[in-house]
Amino acid sequence: MIIRASEDGRLKDILEKAGLWQAMPCGGLGQCGRCRVRAVNGDLPLTEADRDMLGASEAAAGYRLACQAKVTRGMLLELPEEASDFYIPGTVSSGHEKGPEGGAFSIAVDLGTTTLCLARVMDGVVTGDYRVLNRQRSYGADVMSRIHAAMSGHGEALRRLVCEDILAGIKALGGDAGELPERIVIAGNTTMMRLLAGEDVAGLAAWPFDPGDLSLKQLKAGELLLGAEGPLAQVPVTLFPGIGPFLGADLTAALYGSCFDCDEAPGILLDLGTNAEMAIGKKGRILAASASAGPAFEGGRIRCGTGSIPGAVCDVRYEYGLMRYETIGHMRPAGICGSGLIACMDAMRRAGYMDKAGLLKASLGGNLKLAPALEISQADIREFQKAKAAVRAGLDCLIGAFNEPLQNPRLILCGGFGLGTAAAKAERIGLIPSGLKCRQMANGVISGLTRYLKYPDDAAVTRLAGSVSALELAGQPDFAQAYLEAMNFG
Repeated sequence: MIIRASEDGRLKDILEKAGLWQAMPCGGLGQCGRCRVRAVNGDLPLTEADRDMLGASEAAAGYRLACQAKVTRGMLLELPEEASDFYIPGTVSSGHEKGPEGGAFSIAVDLGTTTLCLARVMDGVVTGDYRVLNRQRSYGADVMSRIHAAMSGHGEALRRLVCEDILAGIKALGGDAGELPERIVIAGNTTMMRLLAGEDVAGLAAWPFDPGDLSLKQLKAGELLLGAEGPLAQVPVTLFPGIGPFLGADLTAALYGSCFDCDEAPGILLDLGTNAEMAIGKKGRILAASASAGPAFEGGRIRCGTGSIPGAVCDVRYEYGLMRYETIGHMRPAGICGSGLIACMDAMRRAGYMDKAGLLKASLGGNLKLAPALEISQADIREFQKAKAAVRAGLDCLIGAFNEPLQNPRLILCGGFGLGTAAAKAERIGLIPSGLKCRQMANGVISGLTRYLKYPDDAAVTRLAGSVSALELAGQPDFAQAYLEAMNFG
């Protein structure tokens, strides 16, 4: 894509004014190298960040980092087309059959750090969905980047972006007739929920962390969503209750959807994401923790990574001497998402392309190519290892702290890992303990919100959130050793 700069100034700001958004996982600090652009005419000054993040050949060819580039009016710039790096809002969506026209429906919103998922729910059944990459990614891939951006004066911009994404999803799910939902219910991590509400996030930036008011809230769409006007402004909105600074309303929803509040036998729930949330327990007693896994499970900080969008590689297999892959919607590869990464690591180990420590075979030259524009690098493997180790160490510490015998323990695996072999692959590479009876929920948050829409019970949801005790992993004496051991693959 070629664009012409409409004014002098910082390229990042000019792109945002034009409604074009480029992924900047490092928050525009020039530390990830993902936001490459190229000057077609004229010269972009070479910054220190460009020298650090770009090779000599790319720099000589005119490539620069968009987050650091300063342009002059009339300059022509080439922007990448890949969905993993750059996209125009609203072009990434997916839907199922929407059910009978004119039927009453509600909207469930999974407000993820990387991906937003909206589901059209009719009588307790999901009849359509809409997915889009969270445009807040232009301010950073993880919650701490978003917090610092908000504290630096970008809080209103962050709120506006996510409100626009939600409103676009509501419009898409309303169909050509422009139907409005009867109710909207939303859950996300504590930072995302506060940014959506336009609330101060400074309390989440440093210890002692102050999450603010985490209670269940009933509002009108016009009070919460910037740009919600007319009849839509009067639609009731429910914000699910959170648990703590790093145990958000998304965990409450996943626990509610998996009926953790009903089961007498202990089980484990794992929701893989930027902040991997995990819980162990049973009715009346739940212990939970949040592992700072980073955004690798959602495609962040992976060179060809993306969220669970159409075209994302979601499965990889080693068959007949070849690496084969499958994409969401069977579309042209647009990057690799979390389930694809797990499957790819397992396939590379089984093929002998990678050793137990995560080192690629020297003959591969530092990269494994899956498709013409899709490859896994040694740096990607290291990023994934850190995320895997954080999750596995957290699970081991959580199980130890629960200190109760587990008879045939079940594991509920959430986070878009709907493939039938995902749990087996996760076990083989050491992401989850062996011997667990796995059940998979493609989206635990949507499951919980759907259950609530079918049987709205504010008291039950509030009671569930209040029954969860938080375990601080950083304070566990065995966490560091468990983390080091979990860096290995199986």
